[in-house]
Amino acid sequence: FDRRNFMMKHQLFSQFQNFDLDAAECSCESDREFVYAAISHLYGSKEAFTQYVRGPLQRELLEPICQNVLPRCYTELLTTPFLSLFLDFTLALWKQGAPVEDLVIYAVSMFGLATCLHIPAVLTMMILLGDRFAEPWDGFWGCFLNYLQTFLVFLAILAHSVAGFVVCFTVGSRRQWWFLIGCFFLFLAIRILTVKLRDKLQGQRKRLQKARSFQSEP
Repeated sequence: FDRRNFMMKHQLFSQFQNFDLDAAECSCESDREFVYAAISHLYGSKEAFTQYVRGPLQRELLEPICQNVLPRCYTELLTTPFLSLFLDFTLALWKQGAPVEDLVIYAVSMFGLATCLHIPAVLTMMILLGDRFAEPWDGFWGCFLNYLQTFLVFLAILAHSVAGFVVCFTVGSRRQWWFLIGCFFLFLAIRILTVKLRDKLQGQRKRLQKARSFQSEP
């Protein structure tokens, strides 16, 4: 679903860049001349309207969706199941009389590492891979390669997700501050790396989009 969503977005970009008024379909051919006359009256000519669609209109409509960023409210919503789960475990440990230091380390590893750093990094990685490998394969083996590519993307996201949670649970079970601090900087570095890659990809797409839209203008 993630790859298909980005593939549809890429197709939308291509449709704007290659817009051709003469190729547009009309449900009633008798209305075509009327539409052409209205366009010529408003924009001067059909060619001017085509350039407007490929240029200013494309920039205005597509710039918001060039940002491959999951809104913060959605990220917070997706973390609520994990928050409730970790809170349940923390309260269980507290009721069983676990030492305060162990409770603090467990809470920091689950709420700080897993919820605040790891889950957003997984979501960002999912968006990056979905966008990067959105284009479908063609040819005789195209169907097989598309399923294989989707499966490999899924495995990469799954491996990243599972590995991160295993580290978080290991930190909580070992209850060692030095291990917690080391894992914190590791997760922070991964989070920063995913954000940098996302911003780089987003910047490249914006520059490419603007360059193509300006080339389309007379």
